[in-house]
Amino acid sequence: MDENQEQVIARIKSLIKKWDDLSKLNHRGIAALGITAIVGTLFVSTFIGTNEIIPNWLLKTISCLSSVCLALIAAFNMVANRNKYRNAWRLLNSKYLLFQAGYIDLQELLHYYERAEEMIGNLNFSYNHVIGQDSEHSATIAAKNELEK
Repeated sequence: MDENQEQVIARIKSLIKKWDDLSKLNHRGIAALGITAIVGTLFVSTFIGTNEIIPNWLLKTISCLSSVCLALIAAFNMVANRNKYRNAWRLLNSKYLLFQAGYIDLQELLHYYERAEEMIGNLNFSYNHVIGQDSEHSATIAAKNELEK
């Protein structure tokens, strides 16, 4: 095996680790944001409208924080992005193991690397989920409305 092939294999090994780490990090982020949103919502709903010693500004702050957490999960489509990285990792890791065992060659491994990259795609930010729009961004809708006048 020449030096270029060894570099390609080293790159694939590093991507397998990176995608696994990103999937785990995204999973932890979803859990942290989700738990924060749930606990915050429960806290606010428990104490709102009562004459407890919880100041109104604190309830509003916690309510806002809960909303921001949910908006981040939805806007960055964190669950789907986590699944993309996990599925790409599964594909490339399994094919790398086959490569190590001698069942596939480097060219076939590179084919699966390309497929894994396609599975990941680009990072998507969509505030459509957050604002309730299904197909177009609000800015695009506003621009179309202005053009139609």
